[in-house]
Amino acid sequence: MSTSPSTDTTAPESPTPTDPAPLTFRTNPRHPHNEPQQYPQQYPLILYGLRHGTSVANEWMTGPNAWGASTFRDDVTLRDAPLSDAGRAQARQLANTLELSNAVPPPTSSLSPSCSRAELENVQLVVVSPLRRCLETYDAVSPRLRRNDGSPGPPVIVQPWAAERVFTVADQGTPGTALRNRYPDWDWSLVTDQPWWYDHHHDNNSNNNNNNHQLDATPYVEWRPSQQGQWYAVPGEPENVFAARMRRLEQWLRARPERHILIVTHWAVLRHWTGQEIDNCGIGKIEWRRDESTDP
Repeated sequence: MSTSPSTDTTAPESPTPTDPAPLTFRTNPRHPHNEPQQYPQQYPLILYGLRHGTSVANEWMTGPNAWGASTFRDDVTLRDAPLSDAGRAQARQLANTLELSNAVPPPTSSLSPSCSRAELENVQLVVVSPLRRCLETYDAVSPRLRRNDGSPGPPVIVQPWAAERVFTVADQGTPGTALRNRYPDWDWSLVTDQPWWYDHHHDNNSNNNNNNHQLDATPYVEWRPSQQGQWYAVPGEPENVFAARMRRLEQWLRARPERHILIVTHWAVLRHWTGQEIDNCGIGKIEWRRDESTDP
């Protein structure tokens, strides 16, 4: 798995192009597949990476339940763990910051360059992980991304490939129909009622774009700390499977016509792209040239 950012961040040698007109949609802007205008290849893709607020599982994984502790025992009741009270407060604080200030607080290990409130106003598409902690985080923040003229905020796609790497049962999700009614204005077309998260025993290898991974026919090999009696409720997502999913997500993002995309996602996803540790509700900017990849 590549965890380092691309080393080639140099802009093309040609003069910086003038931004084209804002994206226009043929019909309801809440539906992001309505063919917004295509940007030329020389325009970089600018991602604003937002990690979700603190979840119930984040708080649970402390002390004797800390990752790697010999006393770690997975808790099946934490499947698709929601935000904790502290996480909801973090999301509200971020929303208030977006409303009251031009400065967006960077993560503790800040990305470079940092992003501003004015830059977030350029967001043309929001991509959200289907895990509840991300859905709840963006739900709290989304009213602050509405346009100053009162028009709706950017369209939202719920994308399973943006989910957390499966470390514990808290990283396995919920079928789409159980969630989409809570957020009916978002695009759920990529989320099925079949397991869209890593499940070593479930064959979701088809031609559907919803699938996170191909069925691994080889016996599962435990890669997480386990030599001291640690116990896990579900298989963990192997590094090669996660890295392949990240490649598919990156390719999907690079193929999108929008230039400015906010992605509400997780620790492992942001670490894979940046090599940095991003705090809960940390946000920063990632720039990709469309003709390069973060993979070595």
